[in-house]
Amino acid sequence: MAVHLLLEEKVGPLNEKQVELLLAAREDSERLHKILVDLLDISRIESGRIKMECRATAPQLLIRDACESFQKEARERSIDLSCDLPEDLPSGLG
Repeated sequence: MAVHLLLEEKVGPLNEKQVELLLAAREDSERLHKILVDLLDISRIESGRIKMECRATAPQLLIRDACESFQKEARERSIDLSCDLPEDLPSGLG
């Protein structure tokens, strides 16, 4: 919440470098939150408190989702990240 308040300039104006650092801190914080939620979910699954719902998923979707999760960082580092999938990849749905 402190990062969000600073970015909204509730406590005063920010220079460009400060905004850049706060945006990076916010992204890192959100990434850590997602990891924590995933770890808690894994713990709940392992303890039997929640059940996994397994279903068939097309591998193309999994691969594209994985690539998309790195697109922003790749762009920021001037890296061209592409996802080149073969046409004959099994659908995984049947």
